[in-house]
Amino acid sequence: MKTTKPLTFYILNKLEELKMKSLDNKKPLMAAEHKDTLARLKEAGLSNVIVSLPFLMKKYGLSQADAGAIILEWMDAEAARMAAERED
Repeated sequence: MKTTKPLTFYILNKLEELKMKSLDNKKPLMAAEHKDTLARLKEAGLSNVIVSLPFLMKKYGLSQADAGAIILEWMDAEAARMAAERED
């Protein structure tokens, strides 16, 4: 049976590398429009991390590093939101 864990680990590491290469990762890059776009893609079931990166790059004219940083920021925010919902 084939597992996707190595691929997931690779993708997350690659996104982290992109975040570190971002022009200015000292401040959050994610704007409300990015958050809304990623949430809509998730709700529609149309996207995953692999597809979201080039989508953000094209839609908002972002560099690969900035798009990766935004996706990581959004993933962190989603994880925090879900953790808070479980505590309630």
